[in-house]
Amino acid sequence: MIQLNDPALKCALIEKHHFQEYFSLDLEKCSVLLRCEAGETLCHSGEIYPEIQLLADGALIASSVSKSGKLHCELQYQSPNILGLTSALWNKPAINTIEALTPCLCLSLSVDLYGEALHQDTKFLNYACSYLAEHIRKNFIHYEQLPTRLAQFILREQKDGYFGYNTRLCADVLETSQRHLLRTLRSFCDKGILEHVGRSRYRILDVSKLEAQ
Repeated sequence: MIQLNDPALKCALIEKHHFQEYFSLDLEKCSVLLRCEAGETLCHSGEIYPEIQLLADGALIASSVSKSGKLHCELQYQSPNILGLTSALWNKPAINTIEALTPCLCLSLSVDLYGEALHQDTKFLNYACSYLAEHIRKNFIHYEQLPTRLAQFILREQKDGYFGYNTRLCADVLETSQRHLLRTLRSFCDKGILEHVGRSRYRILDVSKLEAQ
């Protein structure tokens, strides 16, 4: 990762994603703007991550290695997002390895410098608790049938009414086979819920039907 000295861009990203609403600290003064390239690793599983990262642009993927040695993609982070909460704040080893899928821009907060202030910041702690609780709630989707898991995943990952995702990664995240995934996507198209508009890209036609899956 490289540090960018661009105060105007940093300010624009903070305003665009309303990041300041979640902190009492002045993010323009306390954060560092970083850029990473696609394929670059931000954090390795088992490491203590010393920074909180606010993902302001781009996409990251979290992966882990099973006991059998198989690489498993846990989830994809789209901007805006936050990473490193439990590792940075509570000194817990990272569970997943985080890698950039695309070029990314992040705002970094050093826990060595601002950890004490963050631990006393009720605005930030309320946000952190809400974020982690929502993350746990979303994990329960893994116990649902594939149509339900896929529908919730599409609703979460869609951009402006379109869903585009590498099918291999999508199948891995949803813990199913590509064949089963593609069959379910075709069934959504047959029901008038989605329209296939390109390779691995779909337009959402009926949000209410998708939510009802």
